[in-house]
Amino acid sequence: MSTTIEVTDTVTTVVEVNDSTATIETTDVVTEISSQVTGIQGIQGATGATGATGATGATGSTGPTGPTGPTGAAGTPGTTGATGPQGIQGIQGIQGLQGDIGPTGSQGIQGIQGPTGATGATGATGPTGPQGTTGETGATGATGATGATGATGPSIGTVARRTSNIAIANTETVILSYTAPANSIVLGDVFRFTGYATRSGTTSAGAILRIRIGANTLTGNIASTLTVTSTTTNVYRFEALVTCRSTGASGTVVGASMSNYAIGTAAQSETSAVTVNTTTSRIVEATFISGNSGNTFTFETATLEKLPA
Repeated sequence: MSTTIEVTDTVTTVVEVNDSTATIETTDVVTEISSQVTGIQGIQGATGATGATGATGATGSTGPTGPTGPTGAAGTPGTTGATGPQGIQGIQGIQGLQGDIGPTGSQGIQGIQGPTGATGATGATGPTGPQGTTGETGATGATGATGATGATGPSIGTVARRTSNIAIANTETVILSYTAPANSIVLGDVFRFTGYATRSGTTSAGAILRIRIGANTLTGNIASTLTVTSTTTNVYRFEALVTCRSTGASGTVVGASMSNYAIGTAAQSETSAVTVNTTTSRIVEATFISGNSGNTFTFETATLEKLPA
């Protein structure tokens, strides 16, 4: 017996797939199965081995896009990336127009007074005003104390004189002397000695008159010397001149002297230059010696003068 069975089936073929859409085509297939009934169907045999897979069919055309599905849940935020380098600063824009000045606000409460500032510099002195009327003379003040006596200036004229008689025998004795201050003897100064004496004794040994200038008495350099050998007992007049020729530590003086002891009778002499230090004080003195112990000369008057240059 033969039986024919028709089976209508549907074949679905995917024609095209694009990202999120697919196009599907369906066709009807008629399968004809023929079998021969020959008896009671036997036990079904084991399934045969699967046949080889057929070649893939051509891709169908893409179907229409389906509706968009709901948005999925947000994923967990990723870790923040490292900060990128700062970009180059842009060019400054043009300054906008100044806005209108707002109204002046009300004055605030006065603050506490601050400390006094430092005194400013003194201004320039103004012009002197007109002189006022002279006031009454005040009472005379008390006399001040007398000031110290100033140094004695160089002497001019008579600098030494005898105020009493002096008798001189055969020992060199100072008739009179004067201490000249340092630097007071200048070029051209003249010292003049004048003396009058009486004599006792008639021995003819020579009496000597000297003018000495030095640091100490009776030892100074002899600037003038005169020897008298007369035996007369008349009044004797003696005169000597000493002139400064140069000054300084090695200054010099020269001298000359004479004596009158009778009418028309005289003795005289001139002395060569000697050294005198004029930068320090010097003693100028007239000395005398009778020349013999039996003779004595008594000077009753004598003067020493300084004559300015």
